[in-house]
Amino acid sequence: MADIELACHTAAWGDDGFINALSDIEKAGFRGIEMTTGVVEQYEDRVDVFNEILIQHHMHLVAITVSGGTWPGMSLEEEVERSLNIVRFLKS
Repeated sequence: MADIELACHTAAWGDDGFINALSDIEKAGFRGIEMTTGVVEQYEDRVDVFNEILIQHHMHLVAITVSGGTWPGMSLEEEVERSLNIVRFLKS
C-alpha cells in the first residue's frame, strides 16, 4: 500500500500571501504544501530562494494545482510552454 501524504493548500492566502501561508501551515503542524501556478511564476527564476524558504519553514512541496484547459486568450503553444515551466520548476 502506498503512503498517503497530507498537505495544506496555500490558495486561501493568495499568491502574495505565500510566506504568511507557510508560517500558518507550519504552526498547524503540516509539513507539506500544495500551491498554485501563480507561486511558480513568482519563483521560477529563483528556485534556490524558493527551496530555502521551504527549508526555513520545514516544508516540502507536495503538489501544484494546474487548470485543466487553456486560459482565455492563450494559445495551445503558450499553454504547453506554461506547463513545461511548471515541470521545470518541479524538477529544480
